[in-house]
Amino acid sequence: NEYELRGFGMDFGFTTDPTAIVECLKDKNNFYLKLHHYAPIDDPSTLYDIVKTICKEATIIADSSDKNTAGVHMVSDLRNKGLEIYPVKKFSGSVIYQIDFMNQHKIHIVRDVNAKKEAENYKYMTINGIKTNIPVDKYNHFWDASAYCCRTLFRG
Repeated sequence: NEYELRGFGMDFGFTTDPTAIVECLKDKNNFYLKLHHYAPIDDPSTLYDIVKTICKEATIIADSSDKNTAGVHMVSDLRNKGLEIYPVKKFSGSVIYQIDFMNQHKIHIVRDVNAKKEAENYKYMTINGIKTNIPVDKYNHFWDASAYCCRTLFRG
């Protein structure tokens, strides 16, 4: 019931990949994650209608790779509609950084079939039989949305 910080993370999915919207709470050394949406959305108006009921007045940290094939810019379109949404800052090594940051905390996930599917299927690349620390770009939508929010809003 009590938490120090709250925000939402969003990873865009346009055709086959899902758009993941995750509520993130922090208290002490704990992250609490709840998946609210997990389906493709390619239209900012449709996404806005979904987001405004879920996120209300909270800050949203979204994927910065938000341009779909029609040239729509989801973050700027949603901000123009009045949402407090910002693109995550990506940099070389940011995926590994956010995984390391998340792993420094105890993570609690509200039960959800899609979050469970991603947790069970998240994998790292194997090259010539050697496991790397590079994640496979699959089953990562829930995790990316969570990490965008947590590493941006909760890192201090």
